[in-house]
Amino acid sequence: MEGPLYGETTKGQKAMFYICTIGFGLVTLAAVLACVIVAFMDKNFSHLILVFALAAMTVTVILMWRWYRAEHIHPKFKWIIALLLVCLAVSDVAGLVYSIAYKIPKPEPLPNCSNGLYNFNTSKCIPVPNDNLKYCIPPNCMFFNGGRGCCGNCSLGFEACVNGSKSD
Repeated sequence: MEGPLYGETTKGQKAMFYICTIGFGLVTLAAVLACVIVAFMDKNFSHLILVFALAAMTVTVILMWRWYRAEHIHPKFKWIIALLLVCLAVSDVAGLVYSIAYKIPKPEPLPNCSNGLYNFNTSKCIPVPNDNLKYCIPPNCMFFNGGRGCCGNCSLGFEACVNGSKSD
């Protein structure tokens, strides 16, 4: 006989079991790590409650599955195990969404400063004459005076730079 005997599992069933186990394990591990990272980023360790909940649910599923496979509990408990797996999957997704979508800081949008130089200290754009931006590379200097800027030879002052006496 080539097929398994009554009650045994086929190679396909075993492979599916291992694939599902590794998949659930990786997703749970990712959710736990994301929650731990967020807890340390916020310096608020109340986020670890979700980590403990995920760990407790994972241990519960593993124990119930082992008892079911060893036939220590009635076969009707397979539906409870399936329900626990669904709850674990939903909790994993909730942990990942909570950590990634709501807690990891988003980068600030870049300012629109196409005709000048942006000052990050004051969060303002300092206008520079249009043809003067090409001089804003070393060995030239950037001059600022009030709300205006100019790029040119470092030996010149601000007024000479603005008046157009550039020496390359």
